[in-house]
Amino acid sequence: GKSLDDDNWYTITVTDRNGNAKADYTVVLKDRDGNEITGTTDNNGIVILPAQEHKAYIVGYEDGTFRPDGDMTRAEAATIFARLISEAKGESVSGNAGFSDVSQNDWFAAYVGYLAKYDVIKGYEDGTFRPDNNVTIIQLLKMAICSLGEDGYMAEAVENGGYPNGYNTVAEKYGFSKSIAVDEINQPATREQTAQIISNTINIPIKRFGAINSITADHKTESE
Repeated sequence: GKSLDDDNWYTITVTDRNGNAKADYTVVLKDRDGNEITGTTDNNGIVILPAQEHKAYIVGYEDGTFRPDGDMTRAEAATIFARLISEAKGESVSGNAGFSDVSQNDWFAAYVGYLAKYDVIKGYEDGTFRPDNNVTIIQLLKMAICSLGEDGYMAEAVENGGYPNGYNTVAEKYGFSKSIAVDEINQPATREQTAQIISNTINIPIKRFGAINSITADHKTESE
């Protein structure tokens, strides 16, 4: 894992299981060298550790930890990208997920529905989303690439064969996967790797972001 210094930092959003922000919550972030830093969430449930400006929305845990070596679920990953896209577009998160295993009462339903509305996620061929499954590196990279619209990176990924190899090629070419050391792109992504991919993505130039409203590319489902 990375050390806690001025070049390595996270923006953490702490929510309850219903997706509501938790204000005045103490968060402790630790690295593998035993260093730790503490902060308190603001009224929006957000704390930046170390204190620098950033736009990423990483969901923390109710016990105030970030758990960088822990896994990230598909629901959590969808929540992060939905927040990033909605902020960039200046709109609220809403949408009908349309997956057989996502109920409208699930805390993540609106976030999943929002990404599905813009075709950032496709789900599986059996009509499920599998929100509690660990998100894999390549699934996360696909979300990152699709979040920037269809006219640039996503179109190139489709031209290069689509999911998964086309997306992996584009991720390596443009830096979506920079600083992500993995042996297998289908392995579960850690929370630290997720944070790195988010950081990489927000620093990659957006190519015609508005085109995300009309995504039509025929990219494959996560199961293929």
